[in-house]
Amino acid sequence: MIYDALDWGGFEFPKVEDFLRLRSLGLKDCRSKCDFEDYNSGLITDVLGVPTDWFGWRVSNAFGGGADGWYDDMRSEYGFKVCDVAEFSGLSEDNVVQLYREGCLLAERSLKDGELLFPPIQFEDVDETRRISPEFFECAKILTRGGFGGERSVHFLFFPTTNYGLLTAAELLKTGDDGLRAMVIADTHNYVLNTYVEKSANEWVEVTKGSVPNPAVVQAFAGSGFLDDSMVGESDGEFMFSDVSRVLKMSEGLMLARSQRGRWGYSARWGHGLCHTSVARALGLPAEDVVSLCKSGELVVLDVQDIDDDFEEASSLEYTVADFHLLREGSWEEGIKVSLCPASVRLGRALRELGWSPRGIASFMDSPSPWFGVVPPIRYARLGEEYEATVIAVAAALPCR
Repeated sequence: MIYDALDWGGFEFPKVEDFLRLRSLGLKDCRSKCDFEDYNSGLITDVLGVPTDWFGWRVSNAFGGGADGWYDDMRSEYGFKVCDVAEFSGLSEDNVVQLYREGCLLAERSLKDGELLFPPIQFEDVDETRRISPEFFECAKILTRGGFGGERSVHFLFFPTTNYGLLTAAELLKTGDDGLRAMVIADTHNYVLNTYVEKSANEWVEVTKGSVPNPAVVQAFAGSGFLDDSMVGESDGEFMFSDVSRVLKMSEGLMLARSQRGRWGYSARWGHGLCHTSVARALGLPAEDVVSLCKSGELVVLDVQDIDDDFEEASSLEYTVADFHLLREGSWEEGIKVSLCPASVRLGRALRELGWSPRGIASFMDSPSPWFGVVPPIRYARLGEEYEATVIAVAAALPCR
């Protein structure tokens, strides 16, 4: 799929001004075929003036792997070895490695043997062979200096985006147009900067003992009788935490940053629930064991349904278990480990004794709360026993839900 615009009959690349006008519309960065077909297609072809037949082809191939497997070409596991690049480029292996060290060629090290693997998409396919494209070197160097690995850099250069009208940065670089090249280089710098801004913000809002209100402060305020949502103001769509941050003795900016990453408030949403069979699979337990935990009251159950089995002409009960019971650790890259959070069991039991309903408990536990520094109570409680006791104290001071 990539590069087809360069060979499409009658295709003329838009000018910088066209791309800037497209961005001024504030279109969301769609990541599905349906989004573009239902929302953006007409606007993009109108503003950029690209052929509608080409755009229809690009939409149908831009997501879900692509008809010609172009997405796999962005992955290092299918990449070329140093010797392969040397063979089709006519360079020595030492020169190929030197281009990698300079950031001109993008690669990842194999997890198996540490060998360099170069994602194939960065090498243009010409006359049934591959060739190195010097047009990519400058942006590749910027991304490499920014600390980005080969696959992430390749993703920036070769993944179709709304800002480019489903063209790619690589295609714009291949046009030879100075204006388009300058725009892509500026976008590359901004991508690196924005990534580090996001990384810094994520580290700032991370839930630690030093980034949440002291339990003694929260408990004292909860016992004062002044625990009231009206202390959190709102102006021009932004929540204002000046009053509550002063009472809790924590950063107003940190509270605002957390609020911008998800809705806060006890009734912002119902607590999520999972069917007991899904919970059993996640925990690696027999479904019967999870049912026993539901029946004994160890787990907060949001719903119970009688499910008819048409094949076995029988019926069984399906329990919807509150999601806050599950503790997820790890990353998608390394694998997510799921376990049952002991604090969630104790808190569920304590709030039921206070008169809270199952859905009220789930919503309260899941939703970022200003009284814990715009952190979900269950996350606050996991920091230790005194934090868990503080969650119960706040729940006792609030009207039952």
